[in-house]
Amino acid sequence: MQILDHLEQRLALPGDSETRRSQKKSGFIVVFLAATIAALDGLHLYRAGLTASGLTFLIFSALLFFLLGVLYVVPRSYLPGAVLILVLTLITNLTAHLAGGGYTSGLSILVWIFLTPVFAVLFAGRREVLLLVAAFALTVLIAGLFEDEAHANMPQLDPSFTTIESSTNYLLLGLILAGAALYLFNQIE
Repeated sequence: MQILDHLEQRLALPGDSETRRSQKKSGFIVVFLAATIAALDGLHLYRAGLTASGLTFLIFSALLFFLLGVLYVVPRSYLPGAVLILVLTLITNLTAHLAGGGYTSGLSILVWIFLTPVFAVLFAGRREVLLLVAAFALTVLIAGLFEDEAHANMPQLDPSFTTIESSTNYLLLGLILAGAALYLFNQIE
């Protein structure tokens, strides 16, 4: 656990409470995992012929790893970095969702945006939570407004690919949300 202790010390600023230190460390780990998942999902989508969706996630992954580097070097960038990451999560998933055929494709790409309000509560400030929840609602609205266009450009997908992609998205999302709930439970105790 020396790596986690080092990470917590590196990200901490003078005056940070134990809760804030834990938030920063946990947020860093979550973003590292998200960047890894985004890269793997991007490769999976790209190899299946969903070039735009795949590249969207690969670029998102690279941006997340870059932002983690910035956060590590400049710990004061935590709050703006967290907000930027959550906004990028909304934009990336909306873009990949529309490029992948929207809701009717069955890929369930957009489910990842449910992490935005949850992680806003866990890792951002109170004022930022309201803005991010509004951005979440706007993202869902935009996805609905552009569903016809997304459906019209929906690529032909193998049903087994759609099942695997959708199931994986739901499984990983559920595990991440369970982890977030455990984190919150530990903070309350």
